[in-house]
Amino acid sequence: MKRIHILTTVLLTLLSVLVLAALALGITVVWKRSFFVAAEVDGKTISRLMVVQELERQYGKAVLGSMISKQLIEEEARKQNVQVTEKEVQDDLTTFEDKVKEEGKTLDDVLKERGLQKVDFIEQIRVQKLVIKMIAKDISVTNDEITEEMKKINIPKGAKPEELVSLSKTIRENLQRQKLEQRYESWTKEIEQRAKITRYISYP
Repeated sequence: MKRIHILTTVLLTLLSVLVLAALALGITVVWKRSFFVAAEVDGKTISRLMVVQELERQYGKAVLGSMISKQLIEEEARKQNVQVTEKEVQDDLTTFEDKVKEEGKTLDDVLKERGLQKVDFIEQIRVQKLVIKMIAKDISVTNDEITEEMKKINIPKGAKPEELVSLSKTIRENLQRQKLEQRYESWTKEIEQRAKITRYISYP
């Protein structure tokens, strides 16, 4: 009886090992197949290479341009010894979250609409802060410019002083944002012209 018990135990152990091995082999085959195959439709294969080629065809030019710009910005920031701290990024992220909450949305809602992961959005904030630090010093908004903009607005008679102050602040911020956008376009062209860029592929 003892021998039968031992034999049964051994057989069950071997069977368990074989089952686990079969499962592992199946998982490995599927896992390795996913390296090369993205999907199958009625037996016809759509390879990952085909997916990559299609993505390059549709978005290659824009993505490559964005990657080049980012690298130029990082290099210029290094030359100018400009840095952005984690606190500065987090402060901007918190401000953005508060703003979207006022609109009845969450950060996740906005990121989903834009097709972004949170880590990518945080990186965008960091790079944007680098740019602002490098070009904001060249930008100023004068009181005369604010006055001219206020003349274009139908300000209600009897507006309270604090309302005028708030309006003036908003106009200053809008003008500064417009000037930043204009300066960014010319600034990126300047640093691109100074850099040595070799493109080995041309996207349509």
